[in-house]
Amino acid sequence: MNKKILKELIKVDLLNVNPTLTAQIRKKIKIQENKSIYKKIMTQYFISALTMILIYGLFFGFVIDYSKAPKAYDLFVIYLVILGTLQNFITVFNLFFENKDSLKMTYFPINQEEMFVSKTVLTMFSSLTVLSPVLLISIKFFIDFKFNIVLGIVYGILTFVVLFMFTILLNILLAELMARTSVLYKFNTQLMVGLNIFIQVVAVAFVIIVQNSSLLKATTSLGPISHLLSNPTSALIFILILGIIEIVASKFILNFASKNLYDHMEQIQNKKNSIRRTNIDKNPSNLNKELFKYNKSLLNDSTVITSCIVLPVMFPILMTFVNLGKFKESISNVDLTNLQLLAIALVISFMYSIFVGLFPMNLQSIIVSLDGQNHDYMMSLPISKKKYLLEKVKFSVKIMGTASSLTILAFSLFLGLKPIYIAIAILLNLISIWIFSKFKVASDYKHIYTNWSSISDIMNRQSRLSYTLKMMGLAFFTVTVFTVVMIAITEVNAKIILAAVSIPWALILIGFALYNALGFWKNIK
Repeated sequence: MNKKILKELIKVDLLNVNPTLTAQIRKKIKIQENKSIYKKIMTQYFISALTMILIYGLFFGFVIDYSKAPKAYDLFVIYLVILGTLQNFITVFNLFFENKDSLKMTYFPINQEEMFVSKTVLTMFSSLTVLSPVLLISIKFFIDFKFNIVLGIVYGILTFVVLFMFTILLNILLAELMARTSVLYKFNTQLMVGLNIFIQVVAVAFVIIVQNSSLLKATTSLGPISHLLSNPTSALIFILILGIIEIVASKFILNFASKNLYDHMEQIQNKKNSIRRTNIDKNPSNLNKELFKYNKSLLNDSTVITSCIVLPVMFPILMTFVNLGKFKESISNVDLTNLQLLAIALVISFMYSIFVGLFPMNLQSIIVSLDGQNHDYMMSLPISKKKYLLEKVKFSVKIMGTASSLTILAFSLFLGLKPIYIAIAILLNLISIWIFSKFKVASDYKHIYTNWSSISDIMNRQSRLSYTLKMMGLAFFTVTVFTVVMIAITEVNAKIILAAVSIPWALILIGFALYNALGFWKNIK
């Protein structure tokens, strides 16, 4: 293996793994400073990891004294390893098989082993974020068990390294096995969608366990992992054994995975690129139907389905699922008035309408850019830009409006609301999604990005930090309003609650509607 070629290949992959981020950084630096672009990209990964450490590591690490509740460490580590394994599998698939730039590199004099190692290094950087909280949690665990600070830090770092490498090796092995059994060729979209949904289920299950399990209560009994790490000798033995196994496994995986790597990359790329082209009927009577079929054909990527459709709809469920039973119990013991029932219906609709409609990366946020290289072809058709974009809006509303409405229906039925109030909630949701979709589609058109090699390039137009802050801020706002109303519904006058929900909601909708009517949509022809 040529180390010089490998170093340069890692640099190239680092630039290609997120072309949008690379382009943004290049705009901010001078040509003579181009060498610093690699450091800046690396800095973005470490900032994301640091953010995760601060958010989750501090929560898991400093809330609990692990010497008094050691099984909590087992619970947190197992959860993060499972979540990291599932999430990293998607990263491995994207970096090894889905990115078109990888296939282009096969025409250069680069052997498959160098390509494999380069992709593995990039996988490690991309996957660092998910597992990073284990570092702080492990250090805190050893310090709680009376290791001296220096030893606690050393053992914490080593534990993090072996667990991190475990998830990387496991994911690469699984991806390679699936590639060789044709699973990824035939079912890659279904597999990725199912995997992402399962990740959400795991997150829900974890929250339920945390809130109801006795593992977090004061108990000196040790779990399987905490038992091995509770004293310096057994901890060192555990780390050494796992490390040796990983070294041996890495050599086996390198030899196994680097064989025929180019062939498998080409097969998967050919599968993904063999999408039947939708011919647009230029007959105006059939235009709406044909444009719908075309837009539907764009939903052939698991990342789009999971990140832009499933996640916005699932996230409020994840945030409120644990308390729904308590809310239902509190209102089932009281004869609620019609105004109170209406208030509950409105706050459910408010939560979903605002969150799904304004989610920083929903379907309507990328529906125009999804055209890719077909965009110029679409613009050559005898239809106005306004007509073309309105069809994008209609398609987005049908998908996102239906998904959010079904969830509102499920929420409402679970809480025992009357059909009339459910109908009102769904109607208001569809109106809201329509208004927000017009705003989002216009924004995507104004910042259109069609020269992408993978869907993640479109989604990375905004920084991860910006995306996270927007998503968490939106979640905090909508879920907090929902929670406050559900807690106060039997204590506060229903008219006050209705006003507190409906007036801000109306002002938000009016503001966006006026912006749409007087801005972009007024001028587009």
